[in-house]
Amino acid sequence: MLKTMRNVGFIKVMMWVVSICFVGLIVLEWGADIGGRKADRANVGKINSRAVSYQEFDTLLKQAYRQQKDQGGREPDLGALVQETWERLVAETLLNEEIRKRGIVVSDAEVDYVNRHQPMEFVQNQQTFQTGGKFDPAKYNQFLDNPTTYSNPQAAQFVHAVEGSIEKFLRTQKLQERVAAAVKVTDAEARQAYTEQREQLKAEYAATEAGSIPDAEAPVSDAEISAYYEAHKNDFEQGEAVRCDFVAFDKRPTAEDEKAVEAEVRRLLDRARAGEDFARLAQEHSDDPGSATNGGDLGFFGKGRMVPAFEQAAFSLQPGQVSEPIRTQFGWHILKVEERKTENGQEQVKARHILRRVEKSRDALDQLRDRAEAFLEQARKRGFAAAASAAGLQTHDTGFFSKGTFAAGLGNRTSGLVASFLHRPEGEVSSLVENEQGFFVYALKGKRKAGIRPLDEARQMVTARIRQEKKVAVAKRRMEQVAAAVRSGVNLQDAARTYGATYDTTGLFARQGFIPRVGNQNEFFGAAFRLTGPGQVSDAVTTDRAAYVIKLIERRPSDEQGFSAAKDAIKANLADQKRSQIFATWFEDLKKHADIEDHRYMFFSEY
Repeated sequence: MLKTMRNVGFIKVMMWVVSICFVGLIVLEWGADIGGRKADRANVGKINSRAVSYQEFDTLLKQAYRQQKDQGGREPDLGALVQETWERLVAETLLNEEIRKRGIVVSDAEVDYVNRHQPMEFVQNQQTFQTGGKFDPAKYNQFLDNPTTYSNPQAAQFVHAVEGSIEKFLRTQKLQERVAAAVKVTDAEARQAYTEQREQLKAEYAATEAGSIPDAEAPVSDAEISAYYEAHKNDFEQGEAVRCDFVAFDKRPTAEDEKAVEAEVRRLLDRARAGEDFARLAQEHSDDPGSATNGGDLGFFGKGRMVPAFEQAAFSLQPGQVSEPIRTQFGWHILKVEERKTENGQEQVKARHILRRVEKSRDALDQLRDRAEAFLEQARKRGFAAAASAAGLQTHDTGFFSKGTFAAGLGNRTSGLVASFLHRPEGEVSSLVENEQGFFVYALKGKRKAGIRPLDEARQMVTARIRQEKKVAVAKRRMEQVAAAVRSGVNLQDAARTYGATYDTTGLFARQGFIPRVGNQNEFFGAAFRLTGPGQVSDAVTTDRAAYVIKLIERRPSDEQGFSAAKDAIKANLADQKRSQIFATWFEDLKKHADIEDHRYMFFSEY
């Protein structure tokens, strides 16, 4: 068992299942009811024989909210939290039932071993157990061995919470081991994985992207649309669906908001160029939740990984320089380049950035919310259409949509509203829905049972699919001309120019690598690795978005001696992957046959 517990990759697979339990033991309760409803006796749902009360679910939701708030600083996405909290609760309940059925237990010695040798990330992040900003195992073990720890109520509660979480985690791990006990990995599988990781190519290529082909060169007829629809009807199946009218109160910022944010970014730029620490400015002022806590650090990145305006600025600066303000779809940025290097033939930069999002002012948002709430009140009193007419608001039609599919204003967060409206009469008005785009109010217009969407609703999607396939075919014909020219002795770059294709070279890449503007794990990689020697040229190769001709420059085979040294680690990693896949399939089947009732729609609409 102790050997298995050292398998870190396997241990991490289901850590999320028990993480919420640990948080629940150490996070304090906080004030407002984020569900927006008062707790009552109704249940949020049922998982087999376990009833989930509103109070229990609301407590877990608050804990998840506080955890994300503490980690990211920004206001968490309530809709995502509602979904994640429910999924975790379902998983934990079903797994615990299986653990009890199978009589799985964990000893105190097993818990103590993991706590001392593989402590939880939360423990490692505590400054009390760190030396020089890094986790110090000796300090933590001294804390565990000190008798005064257990006479201090708070310290004892901390240890109890950690050990309780580890115990649940280990029980889940043992369940995984039993479910996936028959996993085996052969030497041949390990060798193939090693080759895919280590064998590398360098190539030049010409490309024609489907997006560059005009629509006029890919016409789509009504007969083609009908034929495609009939041949692919199963692609257009839809669950129970609703149709709504809605009004929107747009949150998009004004020109004044834009100017105010740009001016703020220029003030930050002046401070950075005057010598203030850029990392500290990013921590205090950046709106990028992924990098702000790390001082705006983006690490190293190459071309093709960032949006064009940002990339152009980054690669035009020398280490130590700070850019002028940059406007992208995310907001206003300033960035500082710290280092430049070339790796595998590709230039890379290491940079930090500060992002300020362009948003409406707080006063403007408050006024907009007041207008939306006033309309909602009138819609419930007078009817949706009458209230919209009286307020001079334009109404919009969502068309039919089902749980988890797209609807205007909601995006893919449609499960709550659909579930709610399926239980209500036509004309019913929703609660106020808020997201980054605006405030929305919906009125139920119609319902429909599950089935195939009619062609008039699927027409736009069908047309887009056919047109994309035709454009790829046009691109392939052009690239066949390029391939023929190269085989007749024309330089690939010249052939690309002649036939209106783009030309580029790659750095060294592996089968599981990534190539800017090409992607990863697509037909390009398969065709490239079928080329056996430098100078060999592929036929025209298509992906779902482009056509290519590839010419091999260099091939670096995997190292046989390296395989011998890495074989055991590769086999262990592959075994982890197989166990994870088997367990995930097993769990989905367990969930499919469980008796699950989901009444979240009674309390929440945005999920």
